[in-house]
Amino acid sequence: EYARDCTVENCLIRDIGRVEKQTACVEIAMSARIRVARCTLHTCPRAAINIGDGTFGGHCIEGNDIFDTVRETGDHGSVNGWGRDRFWHAHGLNSAQMRDLALRDAVETTVLRQNRVRCDHGWDIDLDDGCSNYLVEDNLCLAGGLKFREGFCRIARGNRLINNTFHPHVWFENSGDVFEGNLVMRPYLPIGMPERWGERVDGNLLAVASGPERPAAELARLSGQDESSIARPVAFDENLRPLDGRFSQNGAYGVTSAHLRALAAACPVDAPTPLPDWDKGKTWRLNDIVFKGIDNDGEMSAFATPGHHGVLILALPPHCPWYVDGLRENTAVVTFNGTLIDGPEHFLRLYEEMGAGAEIRLGTRTMLNGAAEIRTRK
Repeated sequence: EYARDCTVENCLIRDIGRVEKQTACVEIAMSARIRVARCTLHTCPRAAINIGDGTFGGHCIEGNDIFDTVRETGDHGSVNGWGRDRFWHAHGLNSAQMRDLALRDAVETTVLRQNRVRCDHGWDIDLDDGCSNYLVEDNLCLAGGLKFREGFCRIARGNRLINNTFHPHVWFENSGDVFEGNLVMRPYLPIGMPERWGERVDGNLLAVASGPERPAAELARLSGQDESSIARPVAFDENLRPLDGRFSQNGAYGVTSAHLRALAAACPVDAPTPLPDWDKGKTWRLNDIVFKGIDNDGEMSAFATPGHHGVLILALPPHCPWYVDGLRENTAVVTFNGTLIDGPEHFLRLYEEMGAGAEIRLGTRTMLNGAAEIRTRK
């Protein structure tokens, strides 16, 4: 027996998690066809809506107003999903076998549609850890953007990612994912992606500060696709819809009851602010090693670092002694001789304080959260 064909509608849930912190306004787990519609969900310690696993899918999350979430943790989303189903724990399977097994648990498509979502401490929508078989369409994401970690058969289309972008992380080969017809306001922020991103990434709109309409080269360079995506300035109406009518969502979110509307807080809405240039972050050098800080929540999530502590190794040549001792590119170095690294300058200072030939112990983390200690010398 499991919950199925249930509805949560026209509900105001707010100010939860005062005592128990690992809570959500709506938690969905091991169930089928749960509908959450026209609810206002705000002021909570973690996600407003959390889908705890893929079994059995078929849920519909639509028309909700969600904000002031993830107040007391990080690496999470206002609408959060986990897909830690059978394929997630299987070993020795290829991508096609994992995809088949994922859809044996997530048997029906879960739909996230026409929600207004804001997360100031994570992602607006975070489909994490194997989430599979999702349709994410026509959502207004106000702050944290949209993240797809590894999984299968996710489609994102018609979403407006205001003042943020799409965060694809460590996808499987031939994942079947689609990202098309969305509005982004920053170039994508990929981490650990395969050469080919899913099934299709194209037809997207990058809002920029000025200039004529042009191909979205910033997106195409990252995805290797986006052949028909464009970049241009965008004028918005009061519901943050482009005035050209390309995105026609109705802008009705949250509870319908006048009594409940009076009790709910107002969702903060910032003005859309395209950036003239995307700051890729400063890089640093230690001898032959190129590195940077843990600059955003995407890197923190992918490498499971404690907050934005540590540095990320971008390049080091094979003849480098630290390479010989086991350090590699795309590795986060979190501790230096047991000391938590605050950032690049702290990392350099710790190194400079060591005597020539002194032993150095580097606490590292790789993309899939593997922790290791590397012993080397100055």
